[in-house]
Amino acid sequence: MITLFYKDNDMKKIKKRLKKTVDNKLQYERYKKRILSNLRKYDDPILLEVSRDVDFETDKIDDVLALMGRVLSFSKTGVGLAACQIGYNLNIALIQDGDNRLFMINPEIIKESEDKSTLREGCLSYPGLELPISRSEEITVKFFDEKGKEQTNEYRGLTARIIQHEIDHLKGACQLYSVWKDNNNK
Repeated sequence: MITLFYKDNDMKKIKKRLKKTVDNKLQYERYKKRILSNLRKYDDPILLEVSRDVDFETDKIDDVLALMGRVLSFSKTGVGLAACQIGYNLNIALIQDGDNRLFMINPEIIKESEDKSTLREGCLSYPGLELPISRSEEITVKFFDEKGKEQTNEYRGLTARIIQHEIDHLKGACQLYSVWKDNNNK
């Protein structure tokens, strides 16, 4: 057996470092909880509203974009987020595709393929609920990026599905809402 002896001063330093580590972890967890508390859930009225278009001349959106990024970073399962999901009635979606993030401001689907696929989808605003939902395999979307530059891009597969889901939110029409409502009105 090895016995370690520390001077009182060394022990105080170790305890101080340990306390700082624990305090930092507690602060981080509190911060994370506070950020995630911005998520609007279930029957929050803003989730049923049609989001208004962003006016780059008058709307200050930097804070909204930053908060959307933080919320999506702290969520365990999120791959997309609409501004209404954090309480802002603005036509903004954030799409997470692997390590890439894409802000879509005033997005509009201008073309959809006839090819559809059905997959189970979940939603940060309806935790624990998943449904099979049919969506177009390929879409073309016109939008503005966070710098206000207009873009028109084609998306397919999972990315197309995420974009369609978030645009549904921006239209006040999440497909999971009606099932959640039916299940909770029994």
